[in-house]
Amino acid sequence: MPNRPLTTKEAEAWNFAKELHTGQIRKFIGTPYFDAHVQKVNGTVKQYTRDEDLLCAALLHDTIEDCFDDAEVGYHVIEEKFGKRVADLVMELTSSKEDMEDYDSKADYLTVKMIHMSDDALIIKLADRLQNIQDKMVDQQNAIDRIKQQHDGDLQLKEWAQRNPTIAEQIAAKNAGYVIKGGFLSEPDNTVVTSPGGHTYDI
Repeated sequence: MPNRPLTTKEAEAWNFAKELHTGQIRKFIGTPYFDAHVQKVNGTVKQYTRDEDLLCAALLHDTIEDCFDDAEVGYHVIEEKFGKRVADLVMELTSSKEDMEDYDSKADYLTVKMIHMSDDALIIKLADRLQNIQDKMVDQQNAIDRIKQQHDGDLQLKEWAQRNPTIAEQIAAKNAGYVIKGGFLSEPDNTVVTSPGGHTYDI
């Protein structure tokens, strides 16, 4: 069943988030970001709660980080439109580049951030991570299919890719501009892997 807003307030958040994310593309699968990711996170949260504010925050969870140059401005816009609780949740889900500099990696930063999240924010964050994993799995299979097409007849490479799904995931993530470290998507560090057939891939 297609995901749809349940209340007037959620519908307003839906339309506002869709407008803000206009023109943004989901890296994993190359489709509009709101349809490919945002509304799916909302739909996952909706399976566990009908809390209107949580559903609104799920729709708006990436807006401060991706749609406003100033996080404080984004916070106040959301607070004015949807209330303090929604704005607080969205801010709690927003990554800070400045804070990230205090950690060795993005994965370390996100781990600490999630440990200290409120229960309500964590519900949305886990739905967000689940949706990332689902899209990554789709892109992983697409990457394996592309490898097979690019090296038609290289059975050794085909068997290697099937035996090494972690590396295949890395290749898929690389195609999306990321690498996987500690279960999180991180910026690439230009590591090179070589298949038994002698083919090399930057991951």
